Amino acid sequence: MINIENKKIVITGGAGFIGQFISNELLDNGAEIFVIDNNLKNIKLLKNKLKSYNGRVHFLKIDLSKEKNFIFIKKIINKKFKKIDGILNLIANNPEVKEKNQFKSFFQTDVVSWSNDINIGLTSIMLVCKHLVPLINKNGGSIVNLSSDLSIISPDHRLYNKKKISGSKPISYSVVKHGLIGFTKYLATYLANKKIRVNSISPGGIYKDQPKKFVNKISKLIPLNRMATRDDMTSIIIYLLSDSSSYMTGSNIVIDGGRSIW
Repeated sequence: MINIENKKIVITGGAGFIGQFISNELLDNGAEIFVIDNNLKNIKLLKNKLKSYNGRVHFLKIDLSKEKNFIFIKKIINKKFKKIDGILNLIANNPEVKEKNQFKSFFQTDVVSWSNDINIGLTSIMLVCKHLVPLINKNGGSIVNLSSDLSIISPDHRLYNKKKISGSKPISYSVVKHGLIGFTKYLATYLANKKIRVNSISPGGIYKDQPKKFVNKISKLIPLNRMATRDDMTSIIIYLLSDSSSYMTGSNIVIDGGRSIW
């Protein structure tokens, strides 16, 4: 039976759209969580939402892309947890598709936004693992990285190059998610002797009130004919953080409704 009761889990980017939902599910299943995010507004909203779990959920607003901050981060986690059982990395810069969204084209990509996306989506996760892995229980633990179906396929640019949604999904997003798979595999072999497992999940596009035309078009690219929901990945994440997946490491689980097989 899958069980994460009393597991102490650090969630980076945990106050975002996915993190809010996953945090609630992890708490419902008996885990104790430490949510780290850089968005104070989202932290306050989530803190209010999870107030009934007081004592089993902790929050920290801080920038994970700055290495100097980890002196303080480790101090706070040590104070609350002493040792941790898992890390769930959800942090990334993922621009939303809106009715009048103006994505930049590849030829409009600027170095500042490119560097910022890499810094958030890859450098931050590298720093998290570098500094927090030593806090993982000596009996072992689990790291789960949130990637994307765009780690194995390209965005379909035809979905974006329209009058109301012009440009295309930023190339930095694809680079980050492809890079995260390589990072996962590297760390899985590097940490195997410490009984620390490292896996990733690659969900398809998640429904979040995107324009109806966009939803209809992308759904036609998916064999199951719908976008993902946050609930579609919950059980997989809980499984990977639990001891039930003790012989699983270096894997990337694709949860895309079959889109990448077409």
